[in-house]
Amino acid sequence: MNTQSTIVIYDGFKSTCTQIFAKQKSELTFDLVAKIVCEQLKVNQVDALSRSRKIELSGARTIIFYILAKGGKFKLKAIGKRFNRDHSTIIYARDTCQGWIDINKKYKKKVEGIIEAVELARFL
Repeated sequence: MNTQSTIVIYDGFKSTCTQIFAKQKSELTFDLVAKIVCEQLKVNQVDALSRSRKIELSGARTIIFYILAKGGKFKLKAIGKRFNRDHSTIIYARDTCQGWIDINKKYKKKVEGIIEAVELARFL
């Protein structure tokens, strides 16, 4: 009898926790990804989304496009439209970032850390 009560309490607690986390998890948005990536890389968000070819800004843009494209929620055309780019630019950025991840362990860790930060930010 006591074991059954514990199970009922545990199941209730588990479902309550699941409901709390389900309610708190926010949607993945263009702005959330851009904000987190720019904070992690310590670059200005407006500058990162500009047409500048400075390496630190284009690198941040590449990671933003990579995360959005790999997330699967947004179509390439929608990402391009939001950032005033062609969808082929998003494809190029996604493939370039994936190539760097495949050959550079330090870069891979950096991108994985940024992706974790984006996921954590969805719960805040």
